[in-house]
Amino acid sequence: MLDPEGDCVLNEELIKGTHTFIIGGIVDKERRVKGETARLYRLLGLNVPRCRIELRGSIIGVPDRINKIIEIILMTLFEVGSIETAIIRAMSKRDRVNRLFYEFQRAAYRLRMEGSTVLAIPKSMISRINWVNATDRELDLVLRKSRIYVIDDEELNKYLSLGVARPGPLTYRYVSKA
Repeated sequence: MLDPEGDCVLNEELIKGTHTFIIGGIVDKERRVKGETARLYRLLGLNVPRCRIELRGSIIGVPDRINKIIEIILMTLFEVGSIETAIIRAMSKRDRVNRLFYEFQRAAYRLRMEGSTVLAIPKSMISRINWVNATDRELDLVLRKSRIYVIDDEELNKYLSLGVARPGPLTYRYVSKA
């Protein structure tokens, strides 16, 4: 049973080894009804794993429309072999924007400036964060919406050396290893 609140994560092996999927995560006009799939599970007296579809550890940005869930499963089985690739290819503009917003917020550096904290991303990190292949317009929308400043690497290094910048919880994923 596919449930965004399930206790296991759907992966390629489960997809290949499963013949029937019950698609939960009830969505009605872009509105998730929390706990509805678990209620349906109990009501039907099912005894099968309840799995969520995650993209790099989060359900944010994973398409939640029934036709997209079916597309992800079929694409994983018959086309690309990778659930991550299938999810990214099935994402709508809204899904990409939501996921990028999530990634940018967590990857951004926190700069303490004049009594408040602002979020900033060095230019060099943007392409690494955009692993969902968003367009330039989508990237611009996310940066505006999230109020994250884009700064040069040199400027970031200056803030780091002054001790006024600290990494966000996911910054480590996108810092260059070079």
